[in-house]
Amino acid sequence: MEEETKGGKGIEASLPSLLFLGTPDFAVPSLRALIEIGAPIRLVITQPDRPSGRGRKISRSPVKILAEDLEIPLYQPQRVRGDEVIDKIRSYQVECAIVVAFGQIVPQQFLDLFPKGTLNVHASLLPKYRGAAPIQRSILMGETLTGISIMQLDAGMDTGPVLSQREVPIYPEDSARNSIRLDRRKDCPAQSGWYSGNLCSARQEGGITDSLESSGKRYYK
Repeated sequence: MEEETKGGKGIEASLPSLLFLGTPDFAVPSLRALIEIGAPIRLVITQPDRPSGRGRKISRSPVKILAEDLEIPLYQPQRVRGDEVIDKIRSYQVECAIVVAFGQIVPQQFLDLFPKGTLNVHASLLPKYRGAAPIQRSILMGETLTGISIMQLDAGMDTGPVLSQREVPIYPEDSARNSIRLDRRKDCPAQSGWYSGNLCSARQEGGITDSLESSGKRYYK
């Protein structure tokens, strides 16, 4: 069953109107940071409540908990696809979407809704470790460095142009659980720079960092 919670706080409209999609703890810092800079978030979409833990108790996602605490409108469709869901999202007349560990692949029909595009916060230094579980895979592969990439989302699997990357070391004592210290990040400079036209993207070919820096464009580390 789909669930929608109504509410909302007055937020300054200095940035494009936003839709935020995210589910786990990893997505919470991005949502919180957007709120702190006064981003006009019209709707949060997160996964439906699901059984979790030893007792299989129905639990809210961390993103849902924060959205409800901040009284941001909330929507929990089973899938972000189909005419009914797409029409509902369209009714919010949002200019831009932010996707952070949402847990579903969004279709082109969804991406076409936003005149200013869709940004994705991904937990690897793209093009490495596209797709699910990038933190866990980087540890399993013995990497000593990972990071955060902010990219423009396209219909591929984390294949869109990259706007910003930030490196984070992986220490020998790290586990897939505590390496999520890279949640302690500041995504918003890259997001707001893109909105204002002060930040350009680089295609995921060769050294992304090199191509961004050599272009003379702003790059956030």
